[in-house]
Parts: sequence; C-alpha cells; structure tokens
Amino acid sequence: MIEIDISVRNLVEFVFRSGNIDSRFMSMKRAVEGTRIHVKFQKIRKKQARLEDFTYESEVSLEHSIYYKDFRFNIDGRADGIMYKENEISIEEIKSTYRDLDFISADDNPFHLAQAKFYAFIYADIYEIKTIGVLLTYYNIETNDYKTFEYIFEYDELKEFITEALAKYYEFAKLKAAIIEERNRTAAELEFPYSEYRPGQRKLAVAVYKTIGLGKKLFAQAPTGIGKTISTLFPSIKALSTKKADKIFYLTAKTITRQVAEDAFELMIEKNLRIRIITLTAKEKICMNNEMICTPEECEFAKGHFDRVNDALLDILQNELVMKREIIENYAKKHNICPFEFGFDIIDFCDCVICDYNYVYDPKVYLKNYFAEGMKNDFILLNDESHNLVDRAREMFSAEIDLNIYKSLLKSFSKGAMKKILNKIVEAIEEIMYSISGDNAVFKNLNNDFNFLLYTFSNDADFFMNENPNDPRNQEIQDLYFKTLDFLRAADFFDDCFVFYVYKEKSNFILKILCLDPSDLLAKSLERVKSSIFFSATLSPIFYFRKVLGANEEDFHIIIDSPFSRKNFELFIDSGISTKYINRENSYSNIAERLDIFTSAKKGNYIVFFPSYIYMEKVYDLYSQKYPNKNIVAQGRNLNEIEREDFLKNFYEGNNVLAFAVLGGIFSEGIDLIGERLIGACIVSVGLPLISVERNIISDYYNETEGSGFNFAYKYPGINKVLQAAGRVIRSENDRGVILLIDDRFVNYEYKILYPANWKDYIVISNSEKLQLELEKFWCNR
Repeated sequence: MIEIDISVRNLVEFVFRSGNIDSRFMSMKRAVEGTRIHVKFQKIRKKQARLEDFTYESEVSLEHSIYYKDFRFNIDGRADGIMYKENEISIEEIKSTYRDLDFISADDNPFHLAQAKFYAFIYADIYEIKTIGVLLTYYNIETNDYKTFEYIFEYDELKEFITEALAKYYEFAKLKAAIIEERNRTAAELEFPYSEYRPGQRKLAVAVYKTIGLGKKLFAQAPTGIGKTISTLFPSIKALSTKKADKIFYLTAKTITRQVAEDAFELMIEKNLRIRIITLTAKEKICMNNEMICTPEECEFAKGHFDRVNDALLDILQNELVMKREIIENYAKKHNICPFEFGFDIIDFCDCVICDYNYVYDPKVYLKNYFAEGMKNDFILLNDESHNLVDRAREMFSAEIDLNIYKSLLKSFSKGAMKKILNKIVEAIEEIMYSISGDNAVFKNLNNDFNFLLYTFSNDADFFMNENPNDPRNQEIQDLYFKTLDFLRAADFFDDCFVFYVYKEKSNFILKILCLDPSDLLAKSLERVKSSIFFSATLSPIFYFRKVLGANEEDFHIIIDSPFSRKNFELFIDSGISTKYINRENSYSNIAERLDIFTSAKKGNYIVFFPSYIYMEKVYDLYSQKYPNKNIVAQGRNLNEIEREDFLKNFYEGNNVLAFAVLGGIFSEGIDLIGERLIGACIVSVGLPLISVERNIISDYYNETEGSGFNFAYKYPGINKVLQAAGRVIRSENDRGVILLIDDRFVNYEYKILYPANWKDYIVISNSEKLQLELEKFWCNR
C-alpha cells in the first residue's frame, strides 16, 4: 500500500481547476485578512448558537485516510465550522466576497462546494454518519451580510464524489509515488560523485547529514573552491533516501549562483541518480507574452491555462529530470500554457527546488503552500552564500510609502470616498513631516492613527476596483494598494527590532518601517522546516551570523580551513594608501600606479574591486589616461544578463585584461574563473557600506542590544565583501595567483582578527617599489 499525504485544499484545487489565468484585480486583502474575516463570522454563528440552542465549533482539524486502489491518501485540513443542531450535523465552508450577494449563485464556484463536500465526507466516514449537511456561506466584507446555501448529502453520494476526485488524481499520485521510489533507491546507491573528497569536504558533508538528522541548523564557513555545493547537496539527498526529509530547497541570492547547483545535480544524475529538480525563474524573465499582462484577452498562454496544465505536467515529469528555465519554456510552448505558473505546479512533484531566498522568507511572495505560518514540513533549506541573507532579510521585512504617490492618485479624483481618504492620508503625512526638526526622524512606535487611515484606504481601494473593473485609474490604484498593504504587513511585524523612520527627499516625504534585526522573523520561518544549513566562504565572524540569522543555542557551526596550499597565492597589504572617504580624491593616482605594477609583473587577467561606482569610475578614467595601451574594461551599472556574460567573456586564458568592478556586486562572488582565467585580484578599501542614516540607525540598535553597533552595521558586512572578492582568485588546487588589499586599515588588529587562517602570513608594502619586488619574487618561484 502506497501512502500519499495531501491537504483537502491542494487536492481539490488540483482536481477541479479549469479556465483562464486572469490577474485583473482580485481582492488580495481578502487573502491577507482571511483568518480575521472567518473569526468575525464564526462569532456570529456562535451567537446564533446561544440564541437558537445549537452547538457550533470553529476551525475543526480533520485528518483521515481514504483508500483508493493501491493508495492510502492521508488527507487533512480544517473545516471552517461544524454545526450540531438537534440530530443534524452540517459542515460549513466560509468564503469572503465584495460581490453583491444577490448575484451569487450556488454554482458560481464548484471548487468552494467541493472543499465542503470533502470535509463532510471525512467527518461522516470517521463518525459513521449516513446523512450530513453542508453550508456554503458567502460573507460580504463591506456590508457584513451573508448568504448561505444549504445542502443535504447521503454518505454514499459523498463517497462517489470523493472516489471520482481521487480517480482524477490517481495518475498523478502514481507518478509521484514512482518518483519518490526511484529517487530513494538511486539516492541510496549513490556514491560521492568525485573519486575522492577534497580536504574538508567530508567533514562538511558529515556535519550537514548529522544536522539534518537532528533537525537543527548548521552555520558552515568553508573556503572558496572547497566544493560547498556538492558537500551540502550530497548528504541532503542521502537524507531524502533515508526518509529524514521530504524535499530540498536550495536558496540563492543571485541568479548566477544557481548554475552551480544545477551542475552539481547533473553530475549526480550522470552517476545514475534519478532526482527531479526545478529552478524557479522570475516572472519578468520567463514570461512569453509580448507584454506581461496576465489576462485571457491579452495573453494566449493565460487563456485556458488550467484546462491544459495537467497534461503538460504529466508530459514534463515523465520526460525530464532537470527542469531549468529553457526546459519549462519549451513545454509551456508545446502545451500553450503560462511558464511562470507552470513552474509552481511542478514543485510538488520535485525533490529539489532551486530558487531565490524570497520564495521562502519574504512575506510578500513566499510559497504559501509550503511555508505558510503554522506549517511544519520535513524540508531541508540549503542557504547558499548566506552572508547575503542579512541585508536581504531586512529588505523583505521592511516597507515604505511616500507622499507623492498618494498626491498623484488624489489628483485623479474630484469627489467620493477615494478622494476623501486620499486627502486625509496626504494631510497626515504632511503633519508628521512638519512635526519633525531636520530632514529625518526615528520613532520607536508606530502612528496607529495614520495606519488606520491606510487601512481605510485599502478597504476603499479594494471596493472601488471590484465595483469599477474597467476604470482607467485602476492600475495606478492597484499599484498603490499593494504598496499600502506591504506597509501594513510590515506594521504587523513591528516590535523592538523595528523603527518607524521618516525623512525628506527633495520635495517628497518618505515613511518607512525599517527592520533593524531580522533574526526573530527568520527564526520563525525556520521553525516551519526540518533543518536549515547556512553556508558561505565568508561567515566571519561566525557569532555575528548566528546572531542575525536566527540561531538557537543548540544549533551548530563549523569552520573549515582552506584545502589549498598557501604557496599557491601571495597576499599583499598596501598600508601606504588611505581609502577613507575624506582621503579618496588623493588616492586615485597612487592606486592607478599600484594597479599598473600589480598587472605588469605577469601577463594575465586581473580584477580590481572598488567600494562604489563613483570611486571605480574616477580611477578608471585616470588609469585609462595614464596607461592608454592597457586592455581594460569596467562593470557598467544595471547590467542585464547578456551584458554580464559579455563582461565575463573577457576572462579567457591567454588574454591580458584588467577589469574594474564593484565590491559586493555581481562579479565579486558566485563566479568561477578557474586556472589562467584569473590570476589576480585587488580590493580597494575595507568594504564598509556607505555611511547613511539607515546604517547609523542599525548601528545604534546594536549598540543598545550588543554593545557593538559599528561592527554589526559596518565592519562585519564590509570584511565579508573583501573576503568574497579575494576568493575569486584561488578556485581549485591548481590555481595560482596574487591578492592585493589597498587600505592602511587592513593592518590594524581589529581587521586582522577577522582574516581566515590562510591569510596569516601576508606581506605589507607601502610603496610601488616594494610591491614590484615582491611580485617578481612570487612569480619567479612559480
């Protein structure tokens, strides 16, 4: 007997879906407020129960096993309500709406009734009831009125309905079971895909496997080039085969790093592993419509998508193991469906999902079927380059709005509720800003009166768009509506780890809920999974990352030394140049001179990293004037994927290029330029983030909580950028290269204690002659 675990909602949605994708405004606020609305109506029912002498239970969890052919379906869910009235029992399904109740019929949405019938059957089967009622209730959010459709079903009638639904799901259940069986069998037989482990690899793999088994978190600092991806994926796959976990989510900060995970899976597939993986791609990149408009009138792939998607799903799952962007696009074209939505359907049948952090952590876009609040799944989270997650998490949990967007929309209304509420919001923002002295202010509490105005606007906007679906202002209203909801969502998180930050920006006023410390919210997200592995070459210092990424005392950490010979590279620290902001203008010429010497000692490819575009561009201009015959390129701003690839094409063996790039940017981490493709990197400055009001607010917070504000806000993030950039040079045991750090602060003790073990022996230089001499020594000995 094969077991399948599935929720009522997921099963009903899968079996009964049909029709079009249509992204025209639907009340997202109802989804956000679903629980609140249910509670409100359930109170009405309980009041009725007291007056009319019946019993009403709300949010009743139901779990039951239903047998069909060779499967046992373990189905669970929560009935919105159960009514016990005399000798009658009725299951209630509650749906919120803005529609006029007079225009709602019982047949409007078969999915709603199907959910209720599933709960009714489960209850009747558990308690051996031959006849049971179903109440399908629509509750109008605006009027607080409701309309209930009542049904009476015989047990055999419900059983026939359930059997037909399971018959439709059966082919997919068989396929899912076969996928899991094949995965477990081949994963159990899989050996490490290389002939031997690199030093440190086995240690990391064993630590990952043990951590998963214990259901804990692991923070692993392992040097660049050790093979962290395969060292975390291999034990995770082994954990799947021994039923220690159900699914792997491989999370990345940047698109460019996903290729490494895909390559690792393909390598193991070559070794006979049968595992299905999917890489999720952002909507704007995978959309095949000329314009990203998801309506049946404007997009052929949206029209009838749900009528065809299940056939496409069977097709791709029966024929593919690695489902990358181009594969998904090909099947989407073949079946004429939306590739973006198609990807989400594939997830349930895959063993590993490669995606951005936000699909797990961001409350605005996370995968609610897998990571909703209150869920607990046996998933493994592999957080690649997890030093990036700190700032990304702050962004996810923060939100801002500004005066001008409300003013702009206000101009389009001459009367009515929308004009009234928009006018109140504009006046309230102006009142807040005029009450502060200076250009900014920080508050440790939210303005609840102001938030109530935003809440009222969201209600009014919601109602307006539903009542006026063709109004030309709807796109602008919708954009502002979602911004407002993001702000209100952040307000729900607000506690001592947040501040309310307001500031002036030219003629505009900005109001921001700023997350200072994301650790508590990340910890809550991590409670929803079995185990989480955080790994990077630069989790230094480890206690800092444990703190800000939500570790508990019982969680583990490991630091692995570089497996590569220290003789393979030389580290130079130039203590003769200050790159502090006040000294930068005087540093341009000296840096240009150092770069010429650094790149002239041996022909090859080099990168120099600067803390900002402006700094980079100043030195680039000067260098190109002083050394016009040199082959140099510079990283442009806001590069697209093709431009990124073109930049990297400069690094081929036999070329002699000096590339100017930005520290902490797309080329300072996650790229592999092995062998002669890169033989040197120069890092200008200690990488401190630009001084800003927000960074100073974060610093003040950590001064109060940890007594180490500057370190948490500036120094630790900065040094991690430096370590990442330096790590581009030595990527394998055969690489040889040089690293030059330019900044007099690099020789200070407070920075030296943060260096990895293989940076212990470095050479301090303070002038060009010394640098040239030491470079000649190094390259002559190679």
